[in-house]
Amino acid sequence: MSEETDAVVATFDCWAVNSETAAASRYENFPFHSMVRIGDHYYATSDEGLFRLGGDDDAGAEIHCMLVTGKTDFGTEALKSVTQASIGYSATSPLLFSAIYNQSGQETSVTYQVDSGYVGVEREARVKIGRGGRSRYWQFVIENTAGGNLTLDRLDFDVMRLSRRV
Repeated sequence: MSEETDAVVATFDCWAVNSETAAASRYENFPFHSMVRIGDHYYATSDEGLFRLGGDDDAGAEIHCMLVTGKTDFGTEALKSVTQASIGYSATSPLLFSAIYNQSGQETSVTYQVDSGYVGVEREARVKIGRGGRSRYWQFVIENTAGGNLTLDRLDFDVMRLSRRV
C-alpha cells in the first residue's frame, strides 16, 4: 500500500518599516530571521548561518525590483486624470512605469518603457500618460528590467482635476 503526500512549498516574505516615514517594504524569498547593517554592509541570519547581502545578482539569477505605490486620490474625491509622471532616477537598464486606475468599474493598467539614459547618471524622465484615464483613485508601479540596478530619487505627478465628483 502506498500513500501519497502533498509537498509543502515554503515561501518567505520579509517586511521592513522605515521608522522615519512609516513606509513599508516587502522582500520576497528572504528566509532570514534577522538583519543588521554594520558600516556599509548588510548581514542576515537564518538556520543556515550568517550571510553578507550584496551583489548584482542572486546566486546568478537576476534580481527583480518593483515599487508599488498605495492607491491615492491625491487629496480630493473628484474624478481626475493623471497626465504626466516625472521620475528622478538612475538605472542600468530601462524601467517599466505603470499607471493603474479604475474607470467605469473596470481596472485599467497602462505600462510605458522608460529609457535608462546614461548608465549610473541621475536623470529625470517625463512619462506622458495616455488620454482618457479618469478615476478617483490611482496607483503606480515602477520596476527594473533585466535585473538592472535602479535608484529612485523622486516621483511627481501632474494631476488634472475634473469637474465631476464621484
